[in-house]
Amino acid sequence: AGNGAAWLEVVDVTGRQVLRQEVGRLGAGRHMLASGDLSRLTAGVYFLRLSEAGNVVIRRVGLIR
Repeated sequence: AGNGAAWLEVVDVTGRQVLRQEVGRLGAGRHMLASGDLSRLTAGVYFLRLSEAGNVVIRRVGLIR
């Protein structure tokens, strides 16, 4: 992401990347992101990784069906 673009990755508990998409440039503050089609994912725990210009934020989320 050297061009300043932010990337959103979704990783399952085994470490397998299940989604990766560019989300554009993000300024400071809170943001709401559309994460694409997650309908193929099963219920469980996933990790969301948002990275931009060397900064990384990781959050654990639970998907309930």
